[in-house]
Amino acid sequence: MMKDEVIAALWKTKEDIAREHGFDVKRLGAMLRERERAYADRVVDWSHSKRRESRAVSEEHEAS
Repeated sequence: MMKDEVIAALWKTKEDIAREHGFDVKRLGAMLRERERAYADRVVDWSHSKRRESRAVSEEHEAS
Protein backbone atom coordinates (compact mmCIF):
# COMPACT_ATOMS: atom_id res chain seq x y z
CA MET A 1 0.00 0.00 0.00
CA MET A 2 1.39 3.37 -0.99
CA LYS A 3 1.57 6.32 1.41
CA ASP A 4 -1.37 8.10 -0.26
CA GLU A 5 -3.45 4.94 -0.01
CA VAL A 6 -2.76 4.71 3.73
CA ILE A 7 -3.80 8.33 4.23
CA ALA A 8 -6.92 7.79 2.12
CA ALA A 9 -7.83 4.71 4.19
CA LEU A 10 -7.36 6.67 7.43
CA TRP A 11 -9.56 9.51 6.20
CA LYS A 12 -12.24 7.04 5.06
CA THR A 13 -12.20 5.38 8.48
CA LYS A 14 -12.46 8.77 10.19
CA GLU A 15 -15.39 9.70 7.94
CA ASP A 16 -17.14 6.37 8.59
CA ILE A 17 -16.81 6.75 12.37
CA ALA A 18 -18.04 10.35 12.21
CA ARG A 19 -21.03 9.32 10.06
CA GLU A 20 -21.90 6.49 12.50
CA HIS A 21 -22.21 9.15 15.21
CA GLY A 22 -24.18 11.63 13.14
CA PHE A 23 -21.16 13.95 12.86
CA ASP A 24 -21.98 14.89 16.46
CA VAL A 25 -18.85 15.78 18.44
CA LYS A 26 -20.52 15.03 21.80
CA ARG A 27 -21.64 11.57 20.66
CA LEU A 28 -18.21 10.88 19.22
CA GLY A 29 -16.55 11.99 22.47
CA ALA A 30 -18.86 9.75 24.49
CA MET A 31 -17.99 6.78 22.27
CA LEU A 32 -14.27 7.46 22.64
CA ARG A 33 -14.54 7.73 26.44
CA GLU A 34 -16.48 4.45 26.54
CA ARG A 35 -13.86 2.70 24.41
CA GLU A 36 -11.13 4.11 26.61
CA ARG A 37 -12.88 2.62 29.67
CA ALA A 38 -13.40 -0.71 27.89
CA TYR A 39 -9.72 -0.92 26.99
CA ALA A 40 -8.26 0.84 30.03
CA ASP A 41 -5.57 -1.81 30.31
CA ARG A 42 -4.34 -0.89 26.81
CA VAL A 43 -4.27 2.90 27.22
CA VAL A 44 -0.98 4.56 28.10
CA ASP A 45 -1.42 7.71 30.16
CA TRP A 46 1.42 10.12 29.41
CA SER A 47 -0.30 13.13 30.98
CA HIS A 48 1.76 13.07 34.18
CA SER A 49 5.00 12.69 32.26
CA LYS A 50 4.21 15.56 29.91
CA ARG A 51 3.21 17.84 32.76
CA ARG A 52 6.53 17.21 34.46
CA GLU A 53 8.39 17.91 31.21
CA SER A 54 6.41 21.11 30.64
CA ARG A 55 6.99 22.21 34.22
CA ALA A 56 10.72 21.53 33.89
CA VAL A 57 10.90 23.57 30.68
CA SER A 58 8.96 26.43 32.32
CA GLU A 59 11.26 26.41 35.32
CA GLU A 60 14.32 26.47 33.05
CA HIS A 61 12.95 29.54 31.25
CA GLU A 62 12.13 31.28 34.54
CA ALA A 63 15.65 30.61 35.87
CA SER A 64 17.37 32.14 32.85
